[in-house]
Amino acid sequence: FRKMPGPWDSAGKRLLREAPQHVVSWLLKGATFLRTLPTELKSRNIFADGLYEIEVHGQPALMHIEFQSRQHTIMPVRLMEYNMLAASENDWMPVYTFVIYLRKDGEVPRSPLIRRLRNGEEYQRFYYTVIEMANISARQLLQMGLHGLYPLILLAKGGTEPEVVREMVTDLT
Repeated sequence: FRKMPGPWDSAGKRLLREAPQHVVSWLLKGATFLRTLPTELKSRNIFADGLYEIEVHGQPALMHIEFQSRQHTIMPVRLMEYNMLAASENDWMPVYTFVIYLRKDGEVPRSPLIRRLRNGEEYQRFYYTVIEMANISARQLLQMGLHGLYPLILLAKGGTEPEVVREMVTDLT
């Protein structure tokens, strides 16, 4: 499941480095960023876009984030693999997994991933959170006041409207 990093990956990874608490606060209410973890999952030599150690309701956990510019049918399987590898390399802490689709590109795979045997019997179920920037209100993101998310506002619904861009620029100055 290796993929070559593209310009969207680089921008997404920078956002994750620059404003980790803002990203954590947006994705998981009440969670606190503790530290950024290495994104290389050594047992398979694959790289996640972002991996954080967080605290949720006083309990340690991990947050795994993938940015996608296009929908891929294998994305849920990749997410599950990253999730399991991240947990196994970090004392089996629970992992909250998020995939953030940066632009509209057809129907994206939904959670949960359910795998079945040939006879139809379910043998695996994996939950993850799907975020489609094109379906999120730019105004709602702006009202959160999380400046680290402002680059994503331009990808959100209504994010390029002049008044939204003006308000964002005014807020940053």
